[in-house]
Amino acid sequence: LYLPLYLPLYLPLYLPLQPSPSTPYTTYASSPNSFLSSCPSLKWGICGTGRICNDFTQSLKILPSSTPVACAAMSSIESAEKFGRKHGIKKCYGSYEELSADQSVQIVYVGNVHIFRLEVVEMMLKAGKHCLVEKPFACSHKDAKYLFDLAAEKNLFCSEGMWTR
Repeated sequence: LYLPLYLPLYLPLYLPLQPSPSTPYTTYASSPNSFLSSCPSLKWGICGTGRICNDFTQSLKILPSSTPVACAAMSSIESAEKFGRKHGIKKCYGSYEELSADQSVQIVYVGNVHIFRLEVVEMMLKAGKHCLVEKPFACSHKDAKYLFDLAAEKNLFCSEGMWTR
């Protein structure tokens, strides 16, 4: 089983950088489950229904503070509904535009085909969603800089995700 270590990428946004004096770092290290359960809940949208999105969504299920709440497929609503049934996701959309308009989604995992990532991540950021983007993040340095600048302008988190073994 391969599990992504995305957690360190987005948790700093929601957690204080310094623990309180009554909760030293050693407490977190000695009991990671209590640390994870103390994290604020994140409601995820999933852009794409392929293998990498499947693997990521499976990994979300082990995090007590993360819930996939919506998914979208560019190809068809049927593809999104099949993915939703497999992962217990109730809101399924036939377009990324519909997912971007869903107010219950806080953060979006973008795992669609990489040549479309610029437009999809741009759309999600403009809709006020934080983004975790599968690699490759962008097709060029110019595109990556544009997306990072847009995220900074909107005060949103945007990062490339990395799988580790």
